[in-house]
Amino acid sequence: MQKKTLQVVGLAAGVSVLVGGSAATAKTLISGSDIRSGTISARNVKTSTLTGKQVRNGSITLADLSPATRKLVEDKAQAGAAGATGATGATGPGGAKGDTGAKGDTGAKGDKGDTGNAGANADGSVTSRVRGSGDAGVVLNNVAGSGGNNATGSITPDGFTTVVNAPGGGFARATLPFAAGTALKDLRALLFKWSVKTRASNTVTPTLKLDITDASPCTVDALPGGCRNAVFPNNSTTLVFEPYYTVGTVTSDTTNTLDSTTPSKWWSTRGIQGATNRDTFVSLQSIIDANPNAKIQAVYTESGQNSAGPPWSGFEGSVDYVNLGVVGGGVDRFDFGS
Repeated sequence: MQKKTLQVVGLAAGVSVLVGGSAATAKTLISGSDIRSGTISARNVKTSTLTGKQVRNGSITLADLSPATRKLVEDKAQAGAAGATGATGATGPGGAKGDTGAKGDTGAKGDKGDTGNAGANADGSVTSRVRGSGDAGVVLNNVAGSGGNNATGSITPDGFTTVVNAPGGGFARATLPFAAGTALKDLRALLFKWSVKTRASNTVTPTLKLDITDASPCTVDALPGGCRNAVFPNNSTTLVFEPYYTVGTVTSDTTNTLDSTTPSKWWSTRGIQGATNRDTFVSLQSIIDANPNAKIQAVYTESGQNSAGPPWSGFEGSVDYVNLGVVGGGVDRFDFGS
């Protein structure tokens, strides 16, 4: 164990020791080595005789103090000044992605919108609803025949309804919007749906007609015996499609008159190349091929006759779902009625 040193000064003034039972004056100073550790205690030191000058720095620690003194020192001690804030550490790696939340409930279905007047169909056509003369550019009119005008046409829920009464003749007609002067060869869609309610002859059905100009007139050499019925001025004529001569005796049908399935049978009111005789039925395509300069002036559906008597007397029928289109343009579909 390290020896604790206690320095005592001023001993010449009167420190005495016992030698042989009598007092005597010390001849030398007493050092720490002359004192055995633990033989001098606080009660051997006179109060106030030791000061800080007599205690070597660092020679007394808290362990040398009594418990009461240590507690007193610790209670009175002040906390040291706060150290400076350290530098901010680097950002740690991002945490793992959280789980996807549950799917919310589906909202209520909205109300159905109103039906529009026009819309795209599966065949690419755009429907125009015709409810009266002038709608979507369709014009309804009645044309007198040689025996008068006994045909009427009107819009009903079933379509464009036509009625022909006897006696006399006449036509009920619905003319479709069409750019006059369009080349016949540019016609790309021509289709209609027809039905019959009453008639006196199975051959009588609503017709489709094309008024054309710049047709190629037939010549004497083109047909033995010459051409029947010379063309009108501007080499004009009317091309006629009667469903009966293509599909036979039926009351309702949809016919593609541009020969995509069964070749349709047409005739011309005047002799032209490819249709020299009105009693000869030919395909529309053959007429187009034989008349490369022909131009369309009007497209219409019609019921009736030019003179009184059968077979149109007492006829009632209707037309609907007419498709019309040209190369480079869209296809317009005209739906009559509600």
